Amino acid sequence: MTPEVSDDLHSAAVTVEAACENTPDGTEVLFAIESVGEQTAAVQGGKAVPPAMIQQLNAALNKIKKEG
Repeated sequence: MTPEVSDDLHSAAVTVEAACENTPDGTEVLFAIESVGEQTAAVQGGKAVPPAMIQQLNAALNKIKKEG
C-alpha cells in the first residue's frame, strides 16, 4: 500500500527534484532533505506529515529561489 501524499508536498518534491537536476549544487539540496532523520509525525488530514520534512523542503526551495 502506497501512502498518499498531499498535493502541496508532492509539488514541492517535484520542484526540488527538478532543481536538483538543473543546478550545480543539487546534491546539496538532496542531502538537506535526506538528513531530516526520524521525527515525530504530525497528523494532518489523516496523513502523517513530518514537520521537519516540510521545513527542509521550504528551506531548499527558498535557497533555490535566491540562487536561481
